[in-house]
This record gives sequence, C-alpha cells and structure tokens, in this order.
Amino acid sequence: MHSNKWIRYSRGTAVPQSALVARSDEKFPGSAGLINHPVWLLIDRQYSSLGQLARVKTSFAPQVQLEIDAARSPSQWSSPEFAILYVRKLVILEPLDALGAIAYLLWQAKLRIDTSAQAGWVRCLYGAMLVHGADLRSLGIALPMLELFKQNLLDSVKHDGNRLDYPSNLYLLSIELLDRFYAEYQLEYGRSRREFLYDACTIRHGYAPAVITWPISVPVDEYKSFANINACETRQRIFSWALFALSNKDRVMELSVDLVIDQFSLVFEMDANLQ
Repeated sequence: MHSNKWIRYSRGTAVPQSALVARSDEKFPGSAGLINHPVWLLIDRQYSSLGQLARVKTSFAPQVQLEIDAARSPSQWSSPEFAILYVRKLVILEPLDALGAIAYLLWQAKLRIDTSAQAGWVRCLYGAMLVHGADLRSLGIALPMLELFKQNLLDSVKHDGNRLDYPSNLYLLSIELLDRFYAEYQLEYGRSRREFLYDACTIRHGYAPAVITWPISVPVDEYKSFANINACETRQRIFSWALFALSNKDRVMELSVDLVIDQFSLVFEMDANLQ
C-alpha cells in the first residue's frame, strides 16, 4: 500500500514506526524482535562512556547478558588471533544475539582503549558473521550487515600497525561454500550448523574452511612499507587458495610444502594508497 516507504527502509533512510512493526509481527511472528534487537544500536550509534554502553546491555535477553558477563577476559587470551577459541558460547548463540554480544564487548574494549582486545573481538565478529552467514542470508541482511559493521565499527580498529578486513565481494560466496561444506559432512558430525562452522573456524575440519572465516590484516598508513604490503598480498593469496580448495571440495587436512601460493590472485582490491 505504501511502497515508497519500503524503498526508504531498504536504504536505511527511514525507520518503521512501532505500530507498523507490531502489525508486521502479527503477520510474521518474531519480526519485531529482529527489528528492535539491540545489535542495531551497537552498529549505528557512538558511545562515550561505559555507563552509557551498559544501558544497551539491559536490552538483551537475560541469558545473553549472562553470557556477555561470563565471556573470557582478553587478558586470558594467548593472542588476539586466537580470541575465537575462548568464546564458543557467545559465537553459537542465536545469530543477532551472538553478533550483538560480540559488538558490545568490542565497544567495551574501545572505551577502555585496549587495542589488543579490540583486535580479538573484531576477529570474533568476522568469524560469527561466517558462522551465522546462512541464517543472515535467509533474512536478506547478510551483506548489508557486514558492510554496516565494517563502516561503523570494524574499520576503525587498529592494532600492531594493521586493521582487519574481509573481502565483501566474496562474503556471500564464502557463506555458500561453508553451507555446502556443512551439508556434506553434517551426518558424520551430528551437531548443529553453527557448532560445526564454529569448529571450522578453529581448523577442526581442515585448513581451507578455516582460512575463509579469517579476516585479512591490512597495514595502516604509517606501516605501508613494501614488506608489509607484500605480506598483505600474500595473506590475500592464501585466502584465495583456500576459497579455491573449498570450491573444489578439498578441505586440506594437511598443508603441503609444495603448495604454490603465488599462482592465486588477490581476493579484493587493495586501497588505492596501498598500491
């Protein structure tokens, strides 16, 4: 009846009023919970104090709040690269709960100016975007949500001269390949898709599915030396190799010393000032 509204909603230039959300929920039960989920507050708002941020936590379901409070402290991580190993319960929550909880903890690390913790939570968030990718895709929000996270929260995180990025142009393909991978092995695994894909992130099902869930380190301005740019390109080629292997249904249980990475193309265009 009001198609012009839906165009504005799809572009993010308007928000449906509560009465319309309630009417929608009557026809599509559960939609109000998705629209009003606190994850959206954490994506598109800025926070200046821990107290202000804590008020957002009260919008989560009680069980999610408990999981946020119980999350392993960054000081207990061996390295930001291995952060996802310590947050299994968070990652396998319901999709928006998982993403919202990790985004909350990332904001907490930002306000505490802890760049190591920030880098760890960014890795966890990218991993969760892959673990829940099929569910987000079914809702029609997978790629837009990735872009929102990158633009409003993730791209600003810098640690040890790098920021973490994920190739947006290959995100939906990665979701598809991981979904096929799960379908092929679910009978022998016998657990849920999100648990299976969490295990994939931690190399329990081979190197190829793990690598395509990992973001790529990109050097920031003051670290754009030839060596660092070359290292970034190598990481992209490794990602490209993993994508190729998984597309050929090869999960690569052991890495061969004969593996030639240089033959694989870069997976996304580097920033113009990185060239």
